[in-house]
Amino acid sequence: MSTTLTGTPAVDQPRGRYSWHSPVPWWKRPAWLACSAVAVLAAMLIGLHIHADVPLSSDGEPQHIDYVYRLLDGEVPVSGDRWAPATAHAASCRSIDLPGWVTPPCGTADLTAAPNQGLTAAFHNTPVYYLGPAAAVLLGHALGLPADDITLMRATGIPWFLAALWLLWLLWRDFEVPWQNRVGLSLALAAAPVVLLAQATVTNDASALAAGAAVTLTTLRWDRGRVGLWLPAAVAVLALLLKATSLAVILAACAYVLIRVLQRKSSARERLREALSRRTLLFVGTFAVAAGGVGIGWSAIYHSRATLDEHLLPQNINMTVHEFRPEWLASATSALLSPLQPDFYQSVLSQSASPVIVANGVNAGLLILAIIGAARAQAGSPVRALAAAVGVAALAFGPLFTIMQYLGSGMHFVITPGYGFSLVPAALAVAGTAVRSRRGGWVLLGVGVVFYLLIARRLYLA
Repeated sequence: MSTTLTGTPAVDQPRGRYSWHSPVPWWKRPAWLACSAVAVLAAMLIGLHIHADVPLSSDGEPQHIDYVYRLLDGEVPVSGDRWAPATAHAASCRSIDLPGWVTPPCGTADLTAAPNQGLTAAFHNTPVYYLGPAAAVLLGHALGLPADDITLMRATGIPWFLAALWLLWLLWRDFEVPWQNRVGLSLALAAAPVVLLAQATVTNDASALAAGAAVTLTTLRWDRGRVGLWLPAAVAVLALLLKATSLAVILAACAYVLIRVLQRKSSARERLREALSRRTLLFVGTFAVAAGGVGIGWSAIYHSRATLDEHLLPQNINMTVHEFRPEWLASATSALLSPLQPDFYQSVLSQSASPVIVANGVNAGLLILAIIGAARAQAGSPVRALAAAVGVAALAFGPLFTIMQYLGSGMHFVITPGYGFSLVPAALAVAGTAVRSRRGGWVLLGVGVVFYLLIARRLYLA
């Protein structure tokens, strides 16, 4: 009888039957057939959301769209730039999903009533994410596709989610999670309103799940000696270039490596020696240099190019502070414990109980299953270490980011659950190990299907 990485006998599924070198092609293996089916269903649901949700998201989508249009014009936005005419046209013709927003006539270029008075606010992001939507627009025009620019930009959220799904399934495979559990959790993730909003609108949040899964997977593979340090380091740099809040999963990766040191050594002296070993220090140091280099480097670049002090931007005036308040840390500590809880519901999913049920169910389910998975994992196992690392990162990121914002820009703003998006794949990897019986796996699959159908029906009827 084989043993899983969670430390329990593998009695429920013939999970060790296939490997990469198996004579059975991957497309004939049950788990990967299921993954392919889930990928198709997820792409359909995101596509349905893109079709149904015409207004621009109030979660900064016009700012991200403007970034793409500036790249298409051969520019990178700087503080002080106003929206490009194409952005103003999209905002007036599609409207903005913002309470109290009075939509001007289509084609109106008056930006006085626009969010942030039409001044760009996405300049603090690197151009890396926006290259994808820009390429989609160029390709769509070249092929003569019957879709407008915004739809083409939004469609790039689909490959980002599929990449996250593929990496997540590799994580589950390493933890020998039954395919029924994987399908149920994948469908529930795809149906979560906050995930749909990120994957079906123009925002660099679309890359967070894939980035988090990639950092988590490569860190676990490095810990097992299967890849060199260059791979997780390169992935970490890319994740930070895509979105600064990927720092959350960078913290989790470093915490995981240090926790594994504690697990492998019994005495305090051995643990200290291993923690200070060249291998451990090289990993943590490389990730620290990556985080500091990307953050400080890009900050220096966009500040040097600014034509307007960012503190004078309308949306930043109320966030500018002159003294640090310790109570900020207390409120920020618990912010990332529910990363799938939406701050608001997009209009296409509002005025209905179904999205609320799904959102609360997915958010609470992830937390509960992750805790159960951690509790049931064998002491000293990678699952237990990963669960602890995610917990440490979730609690530490909010206060750390609050301090960084104050020291770096003299601002304070509320840390929202969405800042923890990059931690979701690791949490899901642990959650997948919580249900170990065949019957439980089918129940989990059924719950995922129900959540999916509830959201799909709501979008179809919108």
